Amino acid sequence: MRQRLGIAAALIGGPPLLMLDEPTNGLDPGGIAWVRELIRGHADGGGVVLLASHLLGEVEAVADQVVVLQDGRVVRRGSPAALARSVVAPMRLRTTSGPAARKASSVLTSIGVEVVALHHEEVQLRPSAAQLDRLSLVLASEGVAVVALEPMVSPLEALLDARETG
Repeated sequence: MRQRLGIAAALIGGPPLLMLDEPTNGLDPGGIAWVRELIRGHADGGGVVLLASHLLGEVEAVADQVVVLQDGRVVRRGSPAALARSVVAPMRLRTTSGPAARKASSVLTSIGVEVVALHHEEVQLRPSAAQLDRLSLVLASEGVAVVALEPMVSPLEALLDARETG
């Protein structure tokens, strides 16, 4: 409630600029949804919201433009979609069995994909954008059934430890 009260107090007088630092900190899911709607509504109404947060998935959910600071310097800026296209997040590939995962790991390594870990039916990997485009085809041609291929972190979170896709 303190967080909500602080945000409500900041809105008194209808300021054109709203500065929020970690506004969803300590909120329940309903409170987080409320803050998202409030931020989006303020921006859609012509206001500007400057949001500081280390929860990049939350930033991604509401931001039109993102500036990523690291060690006090701007390291990336742009729309969430453009920034997401600039990196490939670490991926999790799930297969049908342990042997299938081991075969997938071997095939991926043979085409130059960085395999980070292998656990039971799951392979954790860091593909480049070019490798990501052909992973499914290569694995299918080798008889590896892929159950799921999904990012392990949000694209914005991947910015902090990712390579450019060029």
